[in-house]
Amino acid sequence: MALLDDVRRYAADDAGDIDQSYIDSAEAYLTGAGVTTDETKPLYCLAIKMLVTNWYDNRVPAGTATAQPYGLDGIITQLKYGGGTSAGGAT
Repeated sequence: MALLDDVRRYAADDAGDIDQSYIDSAEAYLTGAGVTTDETKPLYCLAIKMLVTNWYDNRVPAGTATAQPYGLDGIITQLKYGGGTSAGGAT
């Protein structure tokens, strides 16, 4: 629930429209991109926030593509190859 609250603050979702399904979808997206789920890594949490905010802000009909948030590809690459230090400072 803490990540959901963080995502809502990041997205300025004061109405609480963002629900757990957005986070689940973002985690599935990252897993499909080869990223291991690890909510202790700040970069992982940032990637979740970026994806969810982008999807929430750009709700469009199915089949309409939107660009990924700027910088997300670099974050995914770092996470795939062991970057994105954990909260404890270890990689």
